[in-house]
Amino acid sequence: IVWLGGLLLLVCPLLRWEASADRSYDLMTNLVPTHLRMDSLMYGVILSWFWTFKRFEIEIIVRRCRPILVPAALVMLSPTLIFSLEQDRWMHVAGFSLFALAGMLLILAAITGRSGRSNALARTVATIGFYSYSIYLWHLPVVRVLDSVLAGRLSPNAWLATYLAASLI
Repeated sequence: IVWLGGLLLLVCPLLRWEASADRSYDLMTNLVPTHLRMDSLMYGVILSWFWTFKRFEIEIIVRRCRPILVPAALVMLSPTLIFSLEQDRWMHVAGFSLFALAGMLLILAAITGRSGRSNALARTVATIGFYSYSIYLWHLPVVRVLDSVLAGRLSPNAWLATYLAASLI
């Protein structure tokens, strides 16, 4: 699993690069196909494998790196505030990998917290994880409704906050 996962972590961004080479951005071509997004899932699979079979080693590494896990994850997520997925090829190719890696770091920070699973970050990540598939299913209808109802009425930041809240609700 780890070797296959590692291969997918390398191949998927290359496939995204190729898919975006000579075409304008299109959701159905560049975002939806499973073979272009499977690496995001694989980050979680690899983390689960290491947590199950190499937990002691992972906990040692995480303890050493703990102070930088959350800041590093936030840095990896920050390009979304600057670049557009539709207009920036780099964002389309590497952005998904950065987001998945940031998610891995946040999960590691949460599950290895000083007070164990009872800390606030662990509870937050566990809650999001529990509802993540439902959030995933609802986020596109929420975008469409918000676009039709609130188009041009809110600043981008207010729209984003509304979108996130509505998707989570």
